[in-house]
Amino acid sequence: FSILILISLLFLPFYAMGIQPPMHVNNIISLFFFLLWFFYLAIVGQYFYVNRVPLFLNIQLNKFPILVLLSVILFYTGIIKSPSGNFSLMGNTTKAWSDLIYKAKGYDDEMQHRLNLISKAKTEKKDTVIFQSLKYKPETIFFIDITDDPAYWLNQCYSSYYKIKAVKNND
Repeated sequence: FSILILISLLFLPFYAMGIQPPMHVNNIISLFFFLLWFFYLAIVGQYFYVNRVPLFLNIQLNKFPILVLLSVILFYTGIIKSPSGNFSLMGNTTKAWSDLIYKAKGYDDEMQHRLNLISKAKTEKKDTVIFQSLKYKPETIFFIDITDDPAYWLNQCYSSYYKIKAVKNND
């Protein structure tokens, strides 16, 4: 049954679009795969527990090799192979850690500065707020920013949300 679910999750988007589904759809399919995997692991574990079947034959495991193995697995989830055949350390795990460690604070400071500019513009009754371009853009959560055109859809959403007439970048 679960194999049919996974196949249908892969086949339906492919059939509807005629191409491989976007990566976020693949991520959802992977989520379902892992949920089903852990569900079946729990069922097998419950079977062994109820029937008192020894899993490791009372072998004492040292925790350090397990920690090293998990570290290696986490490291390799961050390695991707480019179409040219080169390997790089910019997989999702590496990007997420890079964003968290190097870019999150700068991004938060820049967004707080934007909020301060909006508050200042509202108190001074200015119509247009002009922002600096963001320098710290976390790739895992950021993909587009406002432009220098106040009529751009994202600029209009921004100004509508903060109830000001117009916003734009100074680029």
